[in-house]
Amino acid sequence: MRKTIIPAIFILAIILVGNYIYLYAKSGNCEICGRTVDERRGAIIKINTFQWQKACCAVCALRYIRDEKKEVLSILVRDLKSSKYIDAGKAYYVTGSSERSCCSGGLQRDQTGVYFLCYDRCIPNSVAFEKIEDAEQFKSTMGGRLITYAELMEMISFQDTARKDMISAPIAQ
Repeated sequence: MRKTIIPAIFILAIILVGNYIYLYAKSGNCEICGRTVDERRGAIIKINTFQWQKACCAVCALRYIRDEKKEVLSILVRDLKSSKYIDAGKAYYVTGSSERSCCSGGLQRDQTGVYFLCYDRCIPNSVAFEKIEDAEQFKSTMGGRLITYAELMEMISFQDTARKDMISAPIAQ
């Protein structure tokens, strides 16, 4: 019995150390959209005990679990002030601020000078905070709107519905 316990503990330790190194590495790409993960705003989706997925931001992670209809154990987002991971459901979010985010969508201009609206899965630009005081202070300097997790999910769903309606709307003749 002792001969089987020691190798099992060793294998478990390797898995845990590997997960720690993987999750807390300073660099890497989002496993959902491929963008670089900013160490101040990334997110982690815990699918099961041994399976984690990195995301570039809270919005990318939330869209993924909603679109893929994944059952997950938890979602962790980075607190913009401390860079530590916090429970996404308990975080406060500031959306629409002037903080540069991983988003590349929005109003863009092509080579001919024509403007067009580009979809980006990471819109709305949102940053997470553990403490409401930190979120309010950030909002006072960078602008935006202070919302909860439930409001962020509602905003994402509304935008996706509006986008689908725009895409499927008939073109006027």
